Amino acid sequence: RVRSRKGSGGRSPEFLRRTGGTRRGTARLNFLCVCVCFRAAPPPPPPPAAAAAAARPLLFAVQAETTTGATPLYAASWQGHEACVAALLAAGASVDQAQTNDWGFAPLAIAAQQGHATVVGRLLAAGAAPDRKDKKGVTALVIAAHGGHEAAAAALLAGGATKGLRTPAGTAAEVAAKNGYAGLAALLR
Repeated sequence: RVRSRKGSGGRSPEFLRRTGGTRRGTARLNFLCVCVCFRAAPPPPPPPAAAAAAARPLLFAVQAETTTGATPLYAASWQGHEACVAALLAAGASVDQAQTNDWGFAPLAIAAQQGHATVVGRLLAAGAAPDRKDKKGVTALVIAAHGGHEAAAAALLAGGATKGLRTPAGTAAEVAAKNGYAGLAALLR
């Protein structure tokens, strides 16, 4: 076992070196892992007997987490990499696994926050809960409305999100109107 340095928050020197010891660095490492895995040419298919054994390590990598609970699916959703999202979902990534930080965003919420409508649609098609609330009680539709992301909000509505669902921030239409997105507010009424 590698001992961590004093004041490193229990993280190993190798982890600190690779990530810079910050949350941003942690997300960067997670994102790089996703991109490196899926940019390489796919290996030839394994023989049938080895297929089941080979699936277990891939599932472990797909479900890996950073110190804030971000998974590769979360990182790919955050960056809007639709191909990575599709590959991770096909490999068995948990579509509703939320971060363990103060907000508890799931991949759907972060994709909505960034305005990645195609990723939002793919996550909903894979079974993401459209009205799932984060730890603060806010839904992905309210998050999209806050950022003025009309295409992401339309994708959420098409996927079954509830327009008038009240959250601590208000309804999605109220949030859009309060932030100056009149067109989006009209769509959400």
